[in-house]
Amino acid sequence: MAHLAFLSDTRMAHETIPLPSVDVTVHTGNFTATGTWDETLAFLEWFGGLRGHKVVVPGRLDAVASLQVSRFRAACRGMGVDLLHGKPLERAGVKLWGMGATVGEDSLFMSLPFVDKLDVLVTHDAPRDIGDFDWFVGATGSAFVRKIALEARPRVHVFGGAPASAGTYPCPDGTGTLFVNAGIGRVGRPKPIVVNLNERVAREDSRGA
Repeated sequence: MAHLAFLSDTRMAHETIPLPSVDVTVHTGNFTATGTWDETLAFLEWFGGLRGHKVVVPGRLDAVASLQVSRFRAACRGMGVDLLHGKPLERAGVKLWGMGATVGEDSLFMSLPFVDKLDVLVTHDAPRDIGDFDWFVGATGSAFVRKIALEARPRVHVFGGAPASAGTYPCPDGTGTLFVNAGIGRVGRPKPIVVNLNERVAREDSRGA
């Protein structure tokens, strides 16, 4: 089964981050610092150059990517990057489904039938009360995202948006989902979290790309 690397909240510091060689690299948003198109393209050029499959969802800071989805999707495609936007995706034998910063419950629920036997749920927003603490505002997680995660029961739910709480968390209802806050950089972890889906073991990987 595939190895996956998870990262989030890089905010234009992506080139300073040591990345391992894995089957799938997933970025859960806030890849820009100010949300401009120039920053978006700079990130995609770097991300698209990584080995293996690359998957991304936009975060709250990524204004152009979030508001101009068709334009962002076309740019992703041109760089060899997959955009998750409410539709299923399978890469390296891994079933993924995801959405960027929550913009409306209806748009997310429309795609929920896919989540049967889902391997990885990817959201920008953290689930409420699971790895969602921010030093300045307290709990930042979404009750809606938590509801999706607990109903879908993916093997892994990876998210961002709260880098101060970066790390892995067990499922509160004991169903076995591994929750991964992939925050990285100044506030989060210094390296991506790598998960072996076969063992569902997470670790901070120190291998170079």
